[in-house]
Amino acid sequence: MANIITVRNLDPGVKARIQDRARRHGRSMEAEIRAILAAVPVQDPAEEPHDFVWAVARYQESIVDLDSDVELVRPPAEPARGADLFQAAPT
Repeated sequence: MANIITVRNLDPGVKARIQDRARRHGRSMEAEIRAILAAVPVQDPAEEPHDFVWAVARYQESIVDLDSDVELVRPPAEPARGADLFQAAPT
């Protein structure tokens, strides 16, 4: 049995972006929307952590195409440089 979902008043810009994305992935618009919906984690927002690292991760997920070969890599952490308050300034 088919499930039909109708989206009314969809912004034309959103529709155009979905069409472009579908074209890039070689899919129909319907298949692209299915892929987008399948990739969205279904989780209660009250259960999600809300901190800076979480926010950055969610932002990174939103800007990378789900099917792309792009991998965001966190650069290695460098030790913090402390100010040496007792060292004389170079002359």
